[in-house]
Amino acid sequence: PGLERHGHGSALLGDALEALRLASYASVTLWVADQNAKARAFYERANWCTDGARRSVLLPGAPWPLPAVRYRAPRP
Repeated sequence: PGLERHGHGSALLGDALEALRLASYASVTLWVADQNAKARAFYERANWCTDGARRSVLLPGAPWPLPAVRYRAPRP
């Protein structure tokens, strides 16, 4: 928690998107737990947008599936 909002996540995300762009990926999506407000705010600040897709994701060790929403990366 003490290292949040220092730009590390944004730098990693930017590098990952650049690597995918160089590899000629036309689009990038990811799933975020619906109730993970911090993660959703992070992606939205980076101009990612939800596209309306939803599903349940069962994480290892979780007692039940979590509702998740899909985000799409901004166009380079």
